[in-house]
Amino acid sequence: TELYIAFTSVFTVVFLAMVKLHKQNDKQKRFYKNLSDLNSYEIDALGGKLDNFATGLDFKDAKHPYTYDLDIFGKGSIFNLLNRTTCQQGEQALAKLLSHPSPVATDISNRQDATKELSQKIDFRQKLQAMGMSRNEGAFNTKLFEKRAHTLLAKKATALLYISPAIATALLAAAIIGFTSYTPFIIYWFLQIFVVGAFLKKTNRLHSLTGRQSDMAKNFSEVLDLIENEKFEAIHLNELQQELKTGNKRASSIFKQLAQILNAFDNRLNMLFAIPMNGLVMWDLQCVLRYEKWHDKYANAAQTLIKTMGKFEALNSLGNFAFNSPEYTFPELSETTALSTTALGHPLIDKQKMVANDFAIATFGQTKLITGANMAGKSTFLRSVGVNLVLAMAGAPVCAKLFVFTPTKMYTSMRADDSLQENQSYFFAELKRLQSIMDALKQNENIFVITDEMLRGTNSNDKHKGSEGFILQLINYKVAGIVATHDILLGELSKKHPTKIENLRFEVEINDSGLHFDYKLKPGISQNLNATYLMKEMGILPKVD
Repeated sequence: TELYIAFTSVFTVVFLAMVKLHKQNDKQKRFYKNLSDLNSYEIDALGGKLDNFATGLDFKDAKHPYTYDLDIFGKGSIFNLLNRTTCQQGEQALAKLLSHPSPVATDISNRQDATKELSQKIDFRQKLQAMGMSRNEGAFNTKLFEKRAHTLLAKKATALLYISPAIATALLAAAIIGFTSYTPFIIYWFLQIFVVGAFLKKTNRLHSLTGRQSDMAKNFSEVLDLIENEKFEAIHLNELQQELKTGNKRASSIFKQLAQILNAFDNRLNMLFAIPMNGLVMWDLQCVLRYEKWHDKYANAAQTLIKTMGKFEALNSLGNFAFNSPEYTFPELSETTALSTTALGHPLIDKQKMVANDFAIATFGQTKLITGANMAGKSTFLRSVGVNLVLAMAGAPVCAKLFVFTPTKMYTSMRADDSLQENQSYFFAELKRLQSIMDALKQNENIFVITDEMLRGTNSNDKHKGSEGFILQLINYKVAGIVATHDILLGELSKKHPTKIENLRFEVEINDSGLHFDYKLKPGISQNLNATYLMKEMGILPKVD
């Protein structure tokens, strides 16, 4: 008998050790596969394929001051290009950097420093991403941290969860050593089963929130541990690292404790374990008690800790973007120059096809009027300016050789949609965009305004008068403005306001061999139009010799 017990004990220990070793090996295998995958994804991304990364479509907002016009969110967007986050909070943090960044110069400078440092921490960046990719599918159930109107167990009753299992254990021990029969223990065992059953409905409701979340909590603990143990130089990264402390408790320890509690709670799903253990120690209620103690102590902090982890993931995305784009430059912050840039391009355009341009708005209170034929490059240039301003505000490098700017809010009016649900025409939607710009101007703030072909929904004369009136309004405020238009008559405004309005153009050359675009920004007013030529070439209009 002793030999059988010894053999069984040794076999059980060895078996459990092998199970643990198998889990560790499986975890390592998955981690290295993730590393291999993410590097394959990066190679695809360098070739313009972004299918492996989330698009941020949920953040798309037609009413936002600029993100909708500039394609910041959605398939093939700036978010899609940058995003290397692996959790919902990371996506939210990155979206906030692109849509609502802090305009304070020191904040931008600190984000730049963080991005620069992370771009060089290749091992850390890839570990952070690969570990995040190891999470089970689906988002972590943050309802675990929400404030509850009541707890499942009354505080006065919790003492019984210490006393009652002790009594049951004592009765079992007494029966084993022969001090009493098993009858008292069995009776008490059923009594505890009855008590657990009385709470079963509420326990099941709680477990529906916590069930199968232990692996996610454990993963968060490991990711947070990676962040906590990394040494950073950048002020912003160190500040975020400090946010991961709750008193003397590290964030990783808090989530490790939660993972252990949730894992223990999940054991109730195994009836061969749950039934005897509920009779012996009221296992379900013990787990509930442990969770409620953890919740009371750490639930509020846990939400903040996950958000901080998301901020690290967002900055990690910027660092990855900087590493992938060594030819890009980090912007210089100015207190006077609205924007001055050399070799400005669009980060989503193939580098072999991209045509870069120099551009400057010396100070707020100036507007650049850009004319040009269809397809000459006006809209692409406007988006290049806007997108790089978004990257600059976020703290990322920009697609330019030189980029000097004053941090400011940006408003655009480049794309408007009609809405049957809101009974709103395209024209009225555009007017609302322009109204939002004027409302911002009246706050006497320095803002950057980009508009493309205003008032397309009205007749030529009305469009001209309305556009002229809007431009004259712009130059009365502290605005750095870019207005693109086909209306070359608006160029006459520069004669009356030479210090506030400058004419620039994208030109098209039409000769016997067809249309030729160089996509280069030049001074002056565009002279060549191409709509009639194209209609004739496509057979829409008859060719006349």
